Amino acid sequence: MKHFTLRATLFTLLCWLSTSAVLFAKIPEVNRIDPPHWWVGMASDTLELLIKGEGIQGAQYRVEGKGVRVLKAVQAQNPSYAYVTLLIDSEAPAQNISLIVSGSRGKSIVPYALKPRDASQRQNMGLSSADVLYLITPDRFANGNPNNDIRKDFRETSLRRKEDYDRHGGDLAGITRQIEYIHSLGTTAVWLNPILENNQIRASYHGYAITDHYAIDPRYGTMAEYQNLCQLLHQRQMKVVMDVVYNHAGDKHYLFLNQPDTSWFNSYSRFPQSNFRESTLFDPYASRKDQEVFTKGWFDTAMPDWNLKDPHAAAYLLQNTLWWIEEVGTDALRIDTYTYPDQVFMARLNKVVRQHYPRMFLFGETWVHNHQSQAYFVQRYPFRTFDSHLNNVTDFQTYFSIKEVVSKNNSWNEGVGKLYQSLAADYLYYDPTTLITFVDNHDEGRYFGLCGEDLRKYKLGLSLLYTLRGIPCLYYGTEILMKSTENHGTMRQDFPGGWPGDVRNAFESTGRTAQENEAFQFVQTLAHYRRGSAVLQTGKMMHFAPSQGFYSIARYTQDKIVLLLVNASDIPEKGKANRFDELLHGQRAGLDILHGLAPVVLESEFTLDPWEVRWIEFQR
Repeated sequence: MKHFTLRATLFTLLCWLSTSAVLFAKIPEVNRIDPPHWWVGMASDTLELLIKGEGIQGAQYRVEGKGVRVLKAVQAQNPSYAYVTLLIDSEAPAQNISLIVSGSRGKSIVPYALKPRDASQRQNMGLSSADVLYLITPDRFANGNPNNDIRKDFRETSLRRKEDYDRHGGDLAGITRQIEYIHSLGTTAVWLNPILENNQIRASYHGYAITDHYAIDPRYGTMAEYQNLCQLLHQRQMKVVMDVVYNHAGDKHYLFLNQPDTSWFNSYSRFPQSNFRESTLFDPYASRKDQEVFTKGWFDTAMPDWNLKDPHAAAYLLQNTLWWIEEVGTDALRIDTYTYPDQVFMARLNKVVRQHYPRMFLFGETWVHNHQSQAYFVQRYPFRTFDSHLNNVTDFQTYFSIKEVVSKNNSWNEGVGKLYQSLAADYLYYDPTTLITFVDNHDEGRYFGLCGEDLRKYKLGLSLLYTLRGIPCLYYGTEILMKSTENHGTMRQDFPGGWPGDVRNAFESTGRTAQENEAFQFVQTLAHYRRGSAVLQTGKMMHFAPSQGFYSIARYTQDKIVLLLVNASDIPEKGKANRFDELLHGQRAGLDILHGLAPVVLESEFTLDPWEVRWIEFQR
């Protein structure tokens, strides 16, 4: 009898618990879907939606829409998330479908837009050796709308232009206002440091600790403003380069604070920093532990590391990339910290992006210190077990070399000797003509400061940049002699005149000093000549072994030669014209590019003054 009573009691309790679960269960409520919308006619017919909501644990999913169905639905470890994969027929029309989420207490109907693709707005021009990039740190360029400077609902609410690592208020409206200035520099593409939401506690101005992958940071402006900027650039036949990050997110990212699965990030009980040793990826003697710490370690304390081996995290970031390209008509992607994330995922991402957008150009940041590390990540690298499908990388080796040209004495492997030896390593690259070259950027000291504020050295280094193979990139403010080399906060200086009330406006010639105008005009001369010169865009390159500080580089086609002569030393250097007869064949009369294409004759024997540059065009 006791056993019967106990069984009856247990049965009653189970019935009560079951009934209570039904009574207290919530009607499914979906409060977020990523991606927020999609397009018909994409190269892939599947789309994995990340569903976030309440009461969705154990829910069933179906869709109402023509040519669309749920292929599978998987509940995440976190009961607030589910992964729902849609199969979209190639003939499915653009439409608003209904996602029906059914639970034990009822169902929710969530609208979801499948948009038509507008090919005319999605030019995806890519990049080529004919381009010149202009790199902007948006917070420090121009403030076009002071009303969006501070968001009280964000974690960082200060705006102090005198503080290096605070926000200063630059935005998309400010960049849009200065499009004609950017265009006047002869640049053909604009690369912005990341503009996605960075709702971090401090130093959120730089953009590399993203907290929402589907939102423009409202302190920069709106999606409409970004789309407008991209359209205005395209109308001028200028290209859009988007800065993307796959290695890490910000530690205030909603997907890190409330993770769908514990496997989305390489997170531990305490901060595990990367050892920054990219060579562990190809070093035949590398420790597996060292390789793991490099790949899985965090880049910084506030930047948790994505686990891109997790299929759902990988799908999330891959789809996000396609979403931004389609949404704004991006022409190229600059991939931050490229060496650190899982390289199998990166190769897959590059391949999928280029399948969707064949003209898309992807280049990775490879802040490394030797050619074998830099070349390892480029497509078709012969000593790699799989193809990275990455068009090219940032050419830090040429940057380091030019930096030495203006800062060190010349020797076999220093000064111009280092640049000469470095360029000889171009055989490692599938296409060295599209390496991204630069003399400074947002992570390194300002070039004029590295030159010791010597305008002669400044002109010499920029002449090299615009003559060498590759796609040159000018960092904003280099053209007006910004010079700080102290730290990231000060190197990313405010552009004078970009803020209401600035004491001067360097966007206008009247607001620049005589020396700044000289530098600005020099950059214009280099860029405009290069922009109209096929020989500098696609011509072959030959350089001549340096002697002391004397170094010369030629670019040539069947009908034209451009010869750059430099003396990177503090004493005069002599040269002989017949040194170049391998190309010139006795030709001596040319045009002086730096002086309005005035006629000039290269003397049989000539002398270059200290830090002098000559740039001469010859007809063949």
